[in-house]
Amino acid sequence: MFAEGMPVLSGTLSLLLSRRFLPLFLIQTSSSFADNEFKSAFTMFATYRLPLSGAQAGMLGAAAAAMVVVPFMLYSANAARMADSIERGVLLRGLKYFELVTALVAVAALLIGNLTSGLIALFAFGAQAAVSSPVKYALLPQYLKEDELVAGNGLFEGGTFIATLVGGILGNLAAEPHWGAQVAGGILIASVLVGVVASQFLEPAPCPNPGARISWVPLKGAGIVIRQAAALPAIHLPILGISWYWVIGAILLSQFPAWTKQSLDADNTVVTLFLTVFSVGILIGAVLCGRLLKGETSGRLAGPSALIMAVALFDLWFANPAAHPPVENLLGIIGFIVSPEGWRILVDLAVIAVCGGVFVVPLYAVVQQRSPPDQRASMVAANNIWNATFMTIAAAVCALMLALGVSVPGLFAVLAAGTLVTAVLSFLYLRQMDG
Repeated sequence: MFAEGMPVLSGTLSLLLSRRFLPLFLIQTSSSFADNEFKSAFTMFATYRLPLSGAQAGMLGAAAAAMVVVPFMLYSANAARMADSIERGVLLRGLKYFELVTALVAVAALLIGNLTSGLIALFAFGAQAAVSSPVKYALLPQYLKEDELVAGNGLFEGGTFIATLVGGILGNLAAEPHWGAQVAGGILIASVLVGVVASQFLEPAPCPNPGARISWVPLKGAGIVIRQAAALPAIHLPILGISWYWVIGAILLSQFPAWTKQSLDADNTVVTLFLTVFSVGILIGAVLCGRLLKGETSGRLAGPSALIMAVALFDLWFANPAAHPPVENLLGIIGFIVSPEGWRILVDLAVIAVCGGVFVVPLYAVVQQRSPPDQRASMVAANNIWNATFMTIAAAVCALMLALGVSVPGLFAVLAAGTLVTAVLSFLYLRQMDG
């Protein structure tokens, strides 16, 4: 099944086909696909098939995003202890079986069209991801050589966003009136099964601290891992940069449906186009950063890439058409592309995505390389907690702003300002740490 006996291939392809990486890659991408396929199906179903206003649709998108990330705040610290005390291949296999049960609940939610059940399923997917993330990211430096870390993280992040793209596209089928929910549910189960099978081929990965005690109390230990990371500025500052990147991605992806329908007068095919541009752009950026850094683990690209992202976000805000009453006939892909603002918006999204990949992938490698081996899972957990905290606060602020009458394009202006601050801080601090 794997390429251990094949002639040696060059670069990232050889890494991708190796047994020490491919099963982990399939586990990561299948989970990302499943999470986003269901979230997209659930959000599109609610936006286009239920009588929700623009503000209600936007708030639902923010709530769906929060259900995925809140578990990272609750369970990441304890997940790090599990990653350090249980053989990691065994742990990942168990988590994939839990994900399969969650997928069955999610399919039921789609078929009956119940919003509460859908949000519960999203929370369960988030819990599975929260526990498995420290395991997967701690395994990368355990399986890979030091000069493979940037390439491995690039494949991880690029594959994740391509999985997000394809999952989002197929999840959009749930917006169809008759058969979409059944197809989306079947695809969801199939994708989870891919991860279950891949987990059977993981190479052994001994845990560094088999005697560590595991607590099942949510949030317990979170303060400890956060303080451990804060004591290491060379790790803590990249973590904060990664967290802001996820704020940008979470807000854009969660608001695509409402923004497309309410501000751009476009249908769900244009949402798919945006997902395509954004996800392919992330993949390009993830691959590009490896070439720019030539295997070096460095944060020196963070400042320039964040600055360009900020400019593109400001332009995305300016590119939106003026407020107007809702229209009855929504634009398809062709109608949107030939509209005055169509190409400008697509270029802005592509620039944001490419620069996002260049920004975040090296920061992941920095955190993994600079973490002490016996604290690596804890540093990944601290990263996840900060990511979740940032995204949860962002989701709450988005919901509040939307409830107060701020438009979705207004959120883009806030993102642009925050990204500009991130760029300045990256120039001041992250680049200096490479010296």
